[in-house]
Amino acid sequence: MKFINYCDLYPIIQNKRVAIVGPADYVNKELTDKHGDYIDNFDIVIRLNGMIKYPKENTDISFEKYYGKKFNILACSFWNKLDGGAEFHYSKNPARYLDINMYKDISHDLILFESFGRTLFTDIYDNNKSFFDNKTNLSYCNSSNIYLNNVEPPPTTGIITIRHILTMSPKELYVTGISCFKDKKYNGFYDWYDLVSPETADKTAKDSRFMFDGKQMRNNCSHDLNNEAKLMQHLIKNNNITVDKYLYTLFKDI
Repeated sequence: MKFINYCDLYPIIQNKRVAIVGPADYVNKELTDKHGDYIDNFDIVIRLNGMIKYPKENTDISFEKYYGKKFNILACSFWNKLDGGAEFHYSKNPARYLDINMYKDISHDLILFESFGRTLFTDIYDNNKSFFDNKTNLSYCNSSNIYLNNVEPPPTTGIITIRHILTMSPKELYVTGISCFKDKKYNGFYDWYDLVSPETADKTAKDSRFMFDGKQMRNNCSHDLNNEAKLMQHLIKNNNITVDKYLYTLFKDI
């Protein structure tokens, strides 16, 4: 594994067509099965948190057709603490990015970007040091000491990643699958998103999502979702980002 500096991301992002892909459920319900091809045509594709792997079995959905095959960066919280409502990380279905098995068959170059000013990735690295040291295709980048991290309450992974990427002057930033939990028609996450083993996930399983009741975040959420939604609306209206047609309609009147 290579360790790169935050400033090393700038030449990777600058003047590139970049897509940030989140796990919102509407993507595989409202968008066409050609959407994944559209995503894969971007220069750089960034996935969020548990999207390190899709389910392969026990599902009639081809997630790659909707969310794309490609990803160059995994922007992640690497959150593994018991406080802050994240108990599910220690349940039978811990977050996928904490499972070493999720990294074993990644053969393409991938940057693991800890998008918050923390060093929580060191927990999984220290416990699997020999494995990561031999994965020369993986790189790790930390965003510590960057002013974007000095925000209270802390933003969601999707929003802070959008902020980081916009500071790096991409040619275009396309955002999909990030609904700020304002979508009342579909879930904020696709099914199986929180399940640790996508190959064996039970299609009928109903997992207890992180502060999420199936339609919206619960009252103990530490994120300011209303302001995040307004920020998304502002970025869309001012052409700072482009979004899919469903997000455009969703944020039009927020």
